[in-house]
Amino acid sequence: MKMKKGRSKDLVKNRDINLVARFYYWNELKRIRFDDCINNLLNEFYITEQTILLIIKRNENELTRLRNSKTKESDLKKLNKSFNWK
Repeated sequence: MKMKKGRSKDLVKNRDINLVARFYYWNELKRIRFDDCINNLLNEFYITEQTILLIIKRNENELTRLRNSKTKESDLKKLNKSFNWK
């Protein structure tokens, strides 16, 4: 069986959703400045600032959904239990 080259699309999508959720957490719930949010994400996801900004931009609908539904920390914890949501 021949394996595909590159990254798994499902894993990348999952990473992107988690990154947007973490951005929402830091920016909306913890009220941390934008540049500090990006620095937190740099340390959590080990990807470049440019990639983080691109992911947030590409997933603007997900971010809007989180904002409009006024998602709480407890809801985010259900999304991914491995992050510290406190």
